[in-house]
Amino acid sequence: MQDAEEPMGPGQLNWLASIVEDGTASRDEAEQLLVEFVRQVDRGNVMPRMLQHTRDCFAAFLSKKKTLMPALSEGREKPLGVPIATLEKAFGLTRVAPGNPPVDRDTQTEAAMEVLQRRLSGDGFKVACIEVAATRKARGDHISSSSQVGTAWAQFQFEAVQALALARIVEFGATQWTPREVDRLNHLFWGKLWWTPPGADAKARSAAIRAELDDPSKSPEDAAERVEAVRLKYDAPFAPKNPRRKAVRPRGRR
Repeated sequence: MQDAEEPMGPGQLNWLASIVEDGTASRDEAEQLLVEFVRQVDRGNVMPRMLQHTRDCFAAFLSKKKTLMPALSEGREKPLGVPIATLEKAFGLTRVAPGNPPVDRDTQTEAAMEVLQRRLSGDGFKVACIEVAATRKARGDHISSSSQVGTAWAQFQFEAVQALALARIVEFGATQWTPREVDRLNHLFWGKLWWTPPGADAKARSAAIRAELDDPSKSPEDAAERVEAVRLKYDAPFAPKNPRRKAVRPRGRR
C-alpha cells in the first residue's frame, strides 16, 4: 500500500484513477488512491484529478451505476455499464467488471514451471497437470484445474524453462540440469525453435537464424524451412533418442 507520508506524483495518480475507471484495478491499487486522498486533504492541497476521481466514485454509488471505460487487457473495446451497490464497488475495492479477472503472465508461468518440474521428475502430461492443479487448489492459487494448468503449460513453456533455470541459479549458483533432466528437456522441447539443447552453440545458432531471416536475396516463402535447416545443423548432434517432434524436412532434400 502507498505510504501515507510519501506523496503520489500526478502520473501515478492519473494511472491509478484510470484503472479504477476501467475496472481493472486491484484492491491494493484502489486503496492507494484512498490513502493518497486522505494525505492530500490533511495537507490542504488536493489535486484536481484526485477531486474528480473521488467525485466520480461517490456519484457512481449515489446513482447505483457506473460506466467502465474500455479495457483492452480484458477484451473490452467499448464502455460497459455495471450496477454499483456498495461504496467498495464504487471506489474499485471490489471487482465490478463481469467475469473472472485475467490471470497475469507470472501466475501462468508459475503454473507451467510446476508442470515442468513434474515432467522432469518423470510424470506424463496428464498426471503432471492433475497433480499441479490439486496442489494449487489446496494452496488457494489461481489456475487450479487440470485444464487451466494444461493451457498454461501449452502457452508458457519457454517462460517455464527460463523461470526454473533462474530458480536453479538462485539456489545453486548455476542452472545445474542433471544428465537425466537434460535428456527429458530435449525430449519435451526438441524441434521448438526457442529451445537450444544444452551443449549446442546458442549464440552461433541465433546469429545464423537471424542471417537467414535478414538475407534480402532469399525468398520469405521458404523462410521457415531455411530456419529449420539451420536449427538442425546446430541441434542435430544433441538430438535425443526417438525425439517426440518430427523435424521439418527442407524442400529438395531426401
